Amino acid sequence: MPKLRRVLAWFVDFALVVALASALAVLTFHRVSALVTDVPELATRGGFDLLTSRGDVLDASQDLGLSLWNKSVLYVEQAFGLLVLTVFLYQWACLALAGRTLGKALTGL
Repeated sequence: MPKLRRVLAWFVDFALVVALASALAVLTFHRVSALVTDVPELATRGGFDLLTSRGDVLDASQDLGLSLWNKSVLYVEQAFGLLVLTVFLYQWACLALAGRTLGKALTGL
């Protein structure tokens, strides 16, 4: 029976991680979609890049596309880093302060 309680405790802790990951995924999606749908800012930046490119339209459009890609990747990296840090701090704080995680506390371990 203790093995079943340990598995159940692990599932509770894992559910917390999945909930946090889901919240961060939604936040990241909104950040990326706001970046892509900000048409006036994109048009201004694209127009400025085109004017300063001395007629090299392909290079100007590539710079704009790479800029959007790099920002999108940065947003995903930030969310992943926050997820890793939060999970580590959750485990550390629970074990250091209470001696057990929330899942272990709920299952009586």
